[in-house]
This record gives sequence, C-alpha cells and structure tokens, in this order.
Amino acid sequence: MQFSGNSHLTGVNTGKPGLIPFIRWTEILSIQNDMKKTICIVFLNIFIPLLVGVIIYLWIDRDVYFLRVLKDLGLIGSGSESLGKIADLIRNYGCDLLWAYALSFALLLTLAPDYMQALFFCIGFETVMEGIQIIPSVSGTFDWRDLLLEWAVSISVFMYYKMKGNEHEKNN
Repeated sequence: MQFSGNSHLTGVNTGKPGLIPFIRWTEILSIQNDMKKTICIVFLNIFIPLLVGVIIYLWIDRDVYFLRVLKDLGLIGSGSESLGKIADLIRNYGCDLLWAYALSFALLLTLAPDYMQALFFCIGFETVMEGIQIIPSVSGTFDWRDLLLEWAVSISVFMYYKMKGNEHEKNN
C-alpha cells in the first residue's frame, strides 16, 4: 500500500508516493501522551495496590524477621496489643481490599466496555480463589468475610467506572 507523502517526521507532504502515511508531530505527541497516561493509570491502579498489599502482608505478619528484631531491641513493647488487633485487621482485610481493587481495575481495562462480563468474571475468579482454600493441601484459610469484602470492592469499582462512563457519554 502506498501513501501520498513521504515525510512522517516533519509533517511536510511532498506529494511523492511513500510507504509511511502522513503523520504530524502533534499526532505523534498525542499518542505518546495517551501511552504515558495509560502507563500511569495502570501503575497507580494495579501495581501500587498489589505492591502495598504485599508489603503490608509481609511487614505485619508476626513471623517476619524485621518485627522480631524490633521486639528484641525493645522498640515494640508489650503495650502494643491494640496495635496488634488493628494490624491483624489491616493484614487480613486491607490486603484483600487492595488486591480485589487491582484485579477489578485490570479486568475493567481488559474487558471494557463490557462491564457486566468483567464484573462476573471478577466475582467468579474471587470466589474460586477463596473457595479453593477449603482444600487442605492448598495454602490459606477460607473466610467468607474475605469473599464478601472482595465482592463489595469489585462491585464498587465497576459501579464507579460505569457511572463515570455514563457521565462522560452525557458530556460528549
């Protein structure tokens, strides 16, 4: 296929046949800006929640070496019982919340604009992953509260972005 013009870098159309379509620098910069936005959105909404969840899980887990060292140094005393309960809540449910958000957002990006298909896939995946923890040979503990939290997060994410999409369509 031949295109009119041969300078896609300068935006000058010479009228001579070429192999590359006529593209202006502003179009290239626009594509680059869209890619940067997409990368930033993916980083903030998928990778950061996953990373924070892993850090919380590792840092708050009682068997982590770092916490034993702090206890041995006397930096964490016996008066931290209330912090322990809060830390357990954050470890047990905060990580699930972050991971469910990251999964929901990743599926939203992958399967949009079919919100219902993405939501059903997300809820199904969360149910299977929590459900297999009933099997004794699988690591983890089944907790119906984890499942309810993950479903609530997923439904909230999809409802929010569905409303944002409807709002965007009304404005355009």
